[in-house]
Amino acid sequence: MEQLHPEFVRGPEAPNPMGTAALICGILSIATLFVGGSLVFGSLGVMFALLSRIRYFSGTARAGLITSAIGLGITGLCTAAVVVFLTVESLWGTVFTLAQELDPSDPASTQKFQQELQDAFTEKLYGKTYDELLEEYGAVLTPAPAQDQEVSL
Repeated sequence: MEQLHPEFVRGPEAPNPMGTAALICGILSIATLFVGGSLVFGSLGVMFALLSRIRYFSGTARAGLITSAIGLGITGLCTAAVVVFLTVESLWGTVFTLAQELDPSDPASTQKFQQELQDAFTEKLYGKTYDELLEEYGAVLTPAPAQDQEVSL
């Protein structure tokens, strides 16, 4: 009878309580995505999976790490989507308010709309108007030369 090399003979996997805890936390991080527990359970799952590597990295620990990472990733994407939605919604209200005063046939009205919109956006994003930002950084804007003028260097 042929003897197998001991390296290739595998017995049953020894219990790994940290790997099991990582798997449970990973599953809970996905299950509690929309109730707010995902961040806590996902972080604990990653921590337990990495701590289980002290002995050996079992299949349950690997599965726990993967499910925890999925839960944390989806939580991050959802958080980013909410932030983008709230920012766009806030800015859209400003655009709608300014557009009500716009007369498309009047170029002065269009230019005023563009300037007010630019000021509103920079004020919402930076807390200052566009002109205040330019003044703070010492930038000076000069008007472009007219079409018939030559530009000298």
